[in-house]
Amino acid sequence: MIAVLLGGLAVAGPAPAQVPAPGAQLLPDLVPFDASGLTVTGGGRLGPRRLRLSTSIVNRGPGPMEIAPARARDCNGNGRRNDDELARQRIYIDRNGDGRFHRLDDDTFVVHEAGCMVFHAAHDHWHLSDFARYELVQETTGRSVASSTKVSFCITDLERIRARLPGRAMNEFYGACDPDHPQGLSIGWLDTYDAGLPGQYIPLRGVRDGRYCLRITVDSANRLSESREANNRSEVAIVLRGRLVRAIARNCRPPLAAQVP
Repeated sequence: MIAVLLGGLAVAGPAPAQVPAPGAQLLPDLVPFDASGLTVTGGGRLGPRRLRLSTSIVNRGPGPMEIAPARARDCNGNGRRNDDELARQRIYIDRNGDGRFHRLDDDTFVVHEAGCMVFHAAHDHWHLSDFARYELVQETTGRSVASSTKVSFCITDLERIRARLPGRAMNEFYGACDPDHPQGLSIGWLDTYDAGLPGQYIPLRGVRDGRYCLRITVDSANRLSESREANNRSEVAIVLRGRLVRAIARNCRPPLAAQVP
């Protein structure tokens, strides 16, 4: 385990993947942190009751997570061709075999189809579809009681973590949210979506007070190639009481940790 620093707090994370062999693909490794900034809004005359949350996702792999747009023919199936682009993941090759990504030297890549990029009207920029999923689960039964739609992100380098990862980027590289530039996460960088942003919630219609497991799954549709897939989920135990919510444990009770969505 390695401790990373997020907002001044040390957060434990898994060790980086093994060094790739010469000529190997330098794949990203996307890891979600536990949900934070939990609040309950709405209820009664205040409108729909919702659990709002902030989400942070870090790339701990030997390669960047890079998504390049390409011309689409209505890849989101809404009948319009001007609001979407094909999403193509660029997977860079370790040309010199040192196990580290060098942007100037490792300039060869293969392309992996990764779904769709769409224009998000509420955010007024372009997103990668199905990048994450938020879910509220009963701890005792493992039954899902509420979930978000599969959440889209404009993926950018927002903050560099304090972890000595091979090939980590010292400076921000990905920062564009338009249809003409790649989106992504550099090695050792995270992106955060704040609880106040549109879509950052789980609807609580019909959800009773009690203890639940709040689950975040990155790449929930399994469209991205990664060096590891087993660490794409974070879970935290919470208690709901009306318009109050409180995190009570970093891990949920078994058997949730062993279940596959």
